[in-house]
Amino acid sequence: MPVAILKEQASLLHEKTGWSLEGKVSTHVEGKSFEHYFYIVAPALDNYHYRLFKVKHEIEPFPLWIYSEALPNPEHEAGTSDEFIQALKAIFASEKTRKLVVTLLAQIKS
Repeated sequence: MPVAILKEQASLLHEKTGWSLEGKVSTHVEGKSFEHYFYIVAPALDNYHYRLFKVKHEIEPFPLWIYSEALPNPEHEAGTSDEFIQALKAIFASEKTRKLVVTLLAQIKS
């Protein structure tokens, strides 16, 4: 399920940042759609939240749509879990995401 994959990514973010940043997944139901929001949270900075992307799908998990400024196309469709995981890899490896993480970690350390 997409939400399980997102929670796994949230845990990996926490681990890879030396437990300085957290990933948070918030789910909302909008009509017949599920919307999952992925936030990067900096607890040491008064719980600063940055919404990195949103994932939307119907009752069936796929296809789903990813909305992120970190992707070349800010509205990306993924038809399978493999396509979803590839899109997540692109978001987390993007220059925008890396700059955000580096900036937050620098502020935490200062």
